[in-house]
Amino acid sequence: MDHIGDFSPSHNGIDFNVNESSVVLCPHDAYVSDIRFYENEYGNHWQTNVRIRLNSQWYITMKFESWAEDQYNGTLQRNNVSVSVGDKILANQTMGNLLSHGPHSHLHYDVDRSGTYVCPYSYFSPDAQDKFDPIYDRCGESSTPCH
Repeated sequence: MDHIGDFSPSHNGIDFNVNESSVVLCPHDAYVSDIRFYENEYGNHWQTNVRIRLNSQWYITMKFESWAEDQYNGTLQRNNVSVSVGDKILANQTMGNLLSHGPHSHLHYDVDRSGTYVCPYSYFSPDAQDKFDPIYDRCGESSTPCH
């Protein structure tokens, strides 16, 4: 990992930039509620979003942004997502592989509670924060991942 993008009023999640293909694990027991494959016109790349439902109030969206600049490579990324809508998935279960098709490849991780985005870091377990903090100190954008 070489960069972490912050949560802010204008960015509703944390970006985990990668410089090689990486396995993406499920962060919590959940159900896959939606998978969306589309061309992101803002970044001019194809991406696959996987939305999981923890309960009636909490959702997590993992956006596989491999930085595929064409539909062919975007489809390769989509085919590397190994879960389907309706699946019950468990914490630490593989959800797929984030491929690296360009210099801005990243996993966008967002959390919403009852339709309002909240900073994911606030909900990391103490163990996850202990692992995240040294990486963030090395490659985060500011002094805190949430602002």
